[in-house]
Amino acid sequence: MRTNVKAIVEGALMAALFLLLLFLVLYTPLGTIGFIVLPLPFVLYTARNKVKNSLLLGFVAILLMIPFGLIALFPLTLYSWWIGLVLGWSFFKKNHPLLTLTYTFLATLLYLLLALLFASLLFKIDLVGELITLLKETMKETSVLMGDALQNQLPSGFMETFLQEFRLRFPALLILYSFFSAFIIQYISGKLFRRLGGETAPFPPFSELRFPRSILYYFLASLLLLLIPNLQEMGWLHLATVNIFTILYLLITLEGLFFLFYYAKEKKLGRWLPVAGFVMLFLPPLDTILRVIGILDLGFPLRNKKGQG
Repeated sequence: MRTNVKAIVEGALMAALFLLLLFLVLYTPLGTIGFIVLPLPFVLYTARNKVKNSLLLGFVAILLMIPFGLIALFPLTLYSWWIGLVLGWSFFKKNHPLLTLTYTFLATLLYLLLALLFASLLFKIDLVGELITLLKETMKETSVLMGDALQNQLPSGFMETFLQEFRLRFPALLILYSFFSAFIIQYISGKLFRRLGGETAPFPPFSELRFPRSILYYFLASLLLLLIPNLQEMGWLHLATVNIFTILYLLITLEGLFFLFYYAKEKKLGRWLPVAGFVMLFLPPLDTILRVIGILDLGFPLRNKKGQG
């Protein structure tokens, strides 16, 4: 009986916390941060209670939206509950962090794909087209605010090329968004869950992370395919190659960053080298340095003396 009362009280608190985060997303400049952590109440509750209780919490959260006129945010609530359920369940099962990340990534990607499908089939809404229209309007507004200073620096036709590339690479961007959003919510909720006395293993240090060597072979294969003349006329082959290359391109860059963490730890260089790596990650063309390091790390036995990959 006492356990049931505790679960009910905790559920009420988590529902109130979710409602608070929802208001942060809507009405404050902290909207972006609030959106990232929206699944957090569901994660914490599911990790400490039975799944059937978490199902009830999701239903209660939806009911609480009605008096506040937030029912239009039902898809966002459903997303938060679904991700919280999967991630919290994996915490409850004490799965390895990388397995938990895989579950959360797949759950995020599945939800986004279903959202695109239902929007197209049920409401005849092209969400990708709507997003591109929004990007186009935002770029036009930015161009007007910046005036001639920005327009003179950008090559002719930059906006059209950017939007075409965005549509072409949208599948890869969707996958990458699902992965990084899953990583962020798992990292934040894992730290908070352990602070509250829960048991879940933290992520391995970046210095210990390394992608399989096969990533390099796939990267080189996709690069060679992109060199085929008239590949753009080959439909699905062109689309698949571009998106696979985009994903592997980023993974190779991250491999270079992981190596900097490893090298700094081995040589006891402190944090300046990993911090510099993070800065290079967001500063083209400096990120090319990370890709070169990533290729060398995957292609050669830089991390050991025995020559094992």
